Amino acid sequence: MKVKEKSKKSGVRVKAKAQDSKLTESLKSENHFQSVAESATDAIITINKSGHIVFWNKAAKIIFGYSSKEVIGKPLHVIIPRRFRNPHNEAIERVVSGNPSKIIGKTAVLEGLKKDGTEFPLELSLSTRKVNSETYFTAIIRDITKRKKTEEKLQKSEEFYRVLLSIISDTVLITNDKGDFTWICPNVATIFGYSKE
Repeated sequence: MKVKEKSKKSGVRVKAKAQDSKLTESLKSENHFQSVAESATDAIITINKSGHIVFWNKAAKIIFGYSSKEVIGKPLHVIIPRRFRNPHNEAIERVVSGNPSKIIGKTAVLEGLKKDGTEFPLELSLSTRKVNSETYFTAIIRDITKRKKTEEKLQKSEEFYRVLLSIISDTVLITNDKGDFTWICPNVATIFGYSKE
């Protein structure tokens, strides 16, 4: 009988040590995530399946203007322009119901909403995970306002040069690195007898 009691006690100790070990590993993992997330230059935001914010890093504060105290527990809608809120809710419901997502695991360009009401372009990578049967969504977000402005300037500059090149009498052909024509001036038909197509 004493042997049986002793083996039960040692079994309980082994189980307790295993649980302590799992808890320690879990805490280390959580601390590592917190450390990485807080030093990231991209916003890292986690929401639960109800769409409420459960994690908000320092970069999210810089990008959106809200401190973590202002947004933890609040709906993600605070950073989503009004016209996108219903589609966002529907997408969460679809994924929680087990249906596939169009953007999880991919990078998407969307619009965000800052605290001051300013809308801005952002690049978002989204992942999902289950913890104790609870579904969470984590987004890594980058403000791409500068990049979009640069792209617009480049496009306007390109349009200007296309107009300029189309009015000169010389023939100008532009190719990409594969040798495919990306632009042919309008007078090519006159000079070579070929159409632009």
